[in-house]
Amino acid sequence: MPQPIVLGDVEPGEIVGEWQGPQIKMRDGIARGQEEEGILRFIPVWNDGNSKSLLMLLRLKHLITLQLPNMPKEYVTRLVFSHSHRSIVGLKMIGDEEHLIAGITFNCYDNPDKHPDRARFIEVVFLAVRTDQQVHGYGSRLMNQLKTWSQKNDYLHLLTYADNSAIGYFQRQGFTEEIEMKKNEWDIGFLKSYQDATLMYCGIDPHINYLDISSSLRKQRLAFLEAIKKVSNQHYIYSGVKHFKKGTFPIDLEKLKGLKDAGWDATKFKELLSAKSQREIFKKNEQLLDAIKEDKECSWPFRAPVVELHPAAAEKYLSTVKDPIDLRTIEEKLRAGFYITHEMMLADLRRMVINCQEFNPRSSEFWELAEQVNVKYLRDSITEVNE
Repeated sequence: MPQPIVLGDVEPGEIVGEWQGPQIKMRDGIARGQEEEGILRFIPVWNDGNSKSLLMLLRLKHLITLQLPNMPKEYVTRLVFSHSHRSIVGLKMIGDEEHLIAGITFNCYDNPDKHPDRARFIEVVFLAVRTDQQVHGYGSRLMNQLKTWSQKNDYLHLLTYADNSAIGYFQRQGFTEEIEMKKNEWDIGFLKSYQDATLMYCGIDPHINYLDISSSLRKQRLAFLEAIKKVSNQHYIYSGVKHFKKGTFPIDLEKLKGLKDAGWDATKFKELLSAKSQREIFKKNEQLLDAIKEDKECSWPFRAPVVELHPAAAEKYLSTVKDPIDLRTIEEKLRAGFYITHEMMLADLRRMVINCQEFNPRSSEFWELAEQVNVKYLRDSITEVNE
């Protein structure tokens, strides 16, 4: 439930509005709009011997080697131009010219008659988006194009080896580390594995319109919100308590209108604030924060405020990141007793990661280090809290 708002002379306890739910962003919303306007298009391409196809694959190979510099050029060239591999490329009008801004290369594994136990599946080999075109949803749109292609061609399983910096992206696209296939259906000795990479899986539902999935999910979430409103009062926004303007002093929380409606329990709150509980929470928070700080290989960019470490980028950073946070600030808040729950500190740490990944391109070292912090220290902790 959102924080109560203070509206001048409105009497405490009066309902002044309703929460309309969290802001729901469509990851591929910009890309989808540009497709509808004819600015952006996606086309399948493979080595069919046609000169136009070969030229398109050459442009794709150049993009992949540029965005994935650790991949040997000979290896990229061999797979992109392989007769057994397929690709989908994103072409965008920039000025008067159409530029290749994104591409995905994949391999299709069929179920030959002599191996009836093998499943039909697709292995995602390369995925790249031009640096200056990132954070606009082109990667999400590209993956949805692949899922649609998979549906039409009766491939209902996707597999890929994702390196640490790409795990977050694939998770957002519906991939998981749980392989929902029998091992003998996919482990046929041909999947291309990489050092420090994680095998991830995504199932394809034949009934989902993946090119419209973002708006479908938005409608679904709004429908859930409307259903919740019918059985709960948590969506009501109450006026603020006026005497906060006169100074801070104790008040009887049980008398605040709407607090109990939101599920607040005075007994549990008192238990939470007990000296024993707070010592345990402080120790747990301190151990997690110390572990991150000591792991200097991935935490060094977050040791202090960005505007202090990179003053030249301060103006641009603050215009993009509205709520900055860093490890030093988090430690100061911890020592000051701000975090009365473990979830509160996890939220700040997660915000630190999100800020970094929203400001920096996916191909940058900073983005990758933020993902390492997330994978090593936050993902399991947040899952544990949710459970």
